[in-house]
Amino acid sequence: MSSEPRSWGATLDLAGAEVIAEDQNGAPAIVCYQAGKGKALLCAYPIEVYLAFEPAAFEHENPTYKLYRAFMEWAGIRPQVESNHPAVETAVLDRATSGYAVFTNHSPQAVEIQATTLMQGSEAFLLTETGKTKIAWEKGIWKLQIPAWNGCIVEWH
Repeated sequence: MSSEPRSWGATLDLAGAEVIAEDQNGAPAIVCYQAGKGKALLCAYPIEVYLAFEPAAFEHENPTYKLYRAFMEWAGIRPQVESNHPAVETAVLDRATSGYAVFTNHSPQAVEIQATTLMQGSEAFLLTETGKTKIAWEKGIWKLQIPAWNGCIVEWH
């Protein structure tokens, strides 16, 4: 991490917040504050700044994605479509009974992924420049191969 002040962690005043994680010096790094039915997590460290200073941050295994996944799990958020590969980003365009899932491989290697989906449907198709190819949809899982620095689109209904 850079020695510039913008990359330093913040000193947190807990004011009733619960410490979830501490840094190497025992200072609060992640805290949770609850008020009524609401709750919020706060990270004292600017993770995005750290990644900005990390040369080729996404070209090698970088465990920071685990922090974001843990935040989602803690908040009870389940994405509509999720990749089992940390370098593959997902996005969903959906309607009531159909939609599209967009996968982007941010790594320099081709990857084979399992995409878990909460979508309801009976058919899924890989869209290519030449048309559609039906893909297996078993127990909410699609298996896909995505070339390096590339992506793919799945249509379902």
